[in-house]
Parts: sequence; C-alpha cells; structure tokens
Amino acid sequence: MTEERRIKSYVIRGGRMTEGRKRALAELYGIYGLQFGRNYIDISALTPPGRSPERVVAEIGFGTGEATVSLAAENPDTLYIGIEVFPAGVGTILREIHERGIRNIRVIRYDAAEVVRWMLPESSIDGFHIFFPDPWPKKKHHKRRLLNTEFLELLLEKMKPGGYLYVVTDWDDYAAQISAACEGIEGFENTWPIPAQSRRPATKYEKKGLAQGRQVREIYFTKKLV
Repeated sequence: MTEERRIKSYVIRGGRMTEGRKRALAELYGIYGLQFGRNYIDISALTPPGRSPERVVAEIGFGTGEATVSLAAENPDTLYIGIEVFPAGVGTILREIHERGIRNIRVIRYDAAEVVRWMLPESSIDGFHIFFPDPWPKKKHHKRRLLNTEFLELLLEKMKPGGYLYVVTDWDDYAAQISAACEGIEGFENTWPIPAQSRRPATKYEKKGLAQGRQVREIYFTKKLV
C-alpha cells in the first residue's frame, strides 16, 4: 500500500458512549487491547504462557463485537484479533469479554488498513473476517470502500497458505466488486461453500438488513497453497 492512506474508509461519527462503555475503555483496554505501532506484533505473546493458538483470526470492523465474542467462546483454541475504530464498539466488546472471562480476544482500536499493514506479520493469519463493511452506497463515495484491490492484496500477504478471507455484505454491487477483485488477484481461490466450522452468528445489523428486505451475500476465498 502507499505510504499514507489518504482516503479513509470510515468517518468518525457520534456514538452512544455510555458511562459503562467509557469505563470499560478506560479500565480494560490496557488488559485486552493493543496500542497501534509500526512494528509487527508477537502473536505468541498474546495468549497465556505455554499455550500457542491453533489458529489466528483477524476481524476487521467488529462493530459491537457480538459475532467476535460468540465465535471466541465457541473456539477457545483460536486467537481473535479484533480491529475497530469506533470507541463505542470497543467499549462494548471490552466489557463483554471481561464479564464473560474470555481470554482469546485482543482488540486494536485503530484504522484497519494501518493495523494490517504495520502490525500483522506476513503469513501469520489463518483467516480474515469482514462482516458488513461500510458499503458507501453512493457512487461518488465508492472510492472510500475498504475492500479494493490494493487492500485485498495486502490481506493476501498476511494470510498463511490455505488461510481464508470471509466477507459478508448486504449490498449487491459491493459484493460483485469484491468478488471480481479477488478473482483478479493471483493467489486467491474461490472456495465456496464456506466450511461449517467457519460460519458466523447473525449480527444485529444483519437482522435489521434482512427485515428491510436486503439480501445477504457471502464471499469466501482462500490463499492458494502454492
């Protein structure tokens, strides 16, 4: 990617920062969160001593984290790295993982494009989850969409051979754009259908979209072994 990502894929908006979320952000980020830095993280150091994760999954834009928490609780041997820029969502997931005693989630509150580029080692991630990225539906805003060819190529670099990219969106044109971009990148392979063990729980956003008549599109590519 270019030295500086000039066009952001998000705009910080006002969110419901309740007192509980503020307190969680202030008190718990130091326990479960990672500070952004331009150096690769030591993934082996993110789990209890002597226990290496069987898999490492990075979720980009986890929202309030309901899917992340559910998957982490069901798969204790997988380390989940959640990346989110909005403080309300980060506060919510921190409180949830603390109250439920979940120890296989680490959270990074920063721009996902920068986190992936600078903090994730090459060939270190078993799977990327990107559930309902901001669709930027107006044509003039399509340049803000996160999942362009440049970013998808970066994700591929960070994936282990055989690793997967799992994207879900309820915007048809965005799904078509993502699929076409992946098909055009050497190293990606369309391996639909999704393995059962990788399936996700439905999110509040998804249920709302379905209620409004939108159709959910799922995209699943893997990194070729050779």
